[in-house]
Amino acid sequence: MAAKIEAGRLPREGSPWTGLWAVVAKEMADYLTGVRMQILEALIVLTAAGTVFAAAENLRTTVGQDRFLFLAVHRPAGPAAGLHRIPGLPGAAHRHRAGL
Repeated sequence: MAAKIEAGRLPREGSPWTGLWAVVAKEMADYLTGVRMQILEALIVLTAAGTVFAAAENLRTTVGQDRFLFLAVHRPAGPAAGLHRIPGLPGAAHRHRAGL
């Protein structure tokens, strides 16, 4: 069956999604090579490097001090606020605001 030609338009052949991935790739290349994205990437890399450095320093100091390395690494250094203290936080905030 022949396709109808309306007002000078040719019938579409093929998929309308044919060139979509070329456009997506070009747009992503434009976004990812911009100056703002490079600054954001640099900040993320610096933050990750700082985190790894701090964790490595923590491991170096902990390895020689504690037999239970896994537990020592995963607990906070100072006094920990346990989960049992969480329900009391709204009351503590109210007492702080009231000056008690």
